[in-house]
Amino acid sequence: MEYENVLLVGGAFDGEWRSVAQGQPRLELAVLPRVASRITADGANPATTVAYAFEAYELTQLHGDGARYRVYVAQGVNVIEALISGYRKPLAK
Repeated sequence: MEYENVLLVGGAFDGEWRSVAQGQPRLELAVLPRVASRITADGANPATTVAYAFEAYELTQLHGDGARYRVYVAQGVNVIEALISGYRKPLAK
């Protein structure tokens, strides 16, 4: 099986590069929420159930200057619009 490094556009992983199996049409990545650690007055750390979601990215091929580029785009993101506007990863809140 061959792998390739691809750019993720949009969503929680915007701007990250990932190694994926070549030709994989879709990625589903787990997005873990940021949660503060809770410690009780007696110093114990109670078990906490943390919910997470999956974010889907679809393979998109872009062509230009005789080259072919493969990127994975989050659902609901227009890749051309995002790239033209010079998208940037949002600052952590």
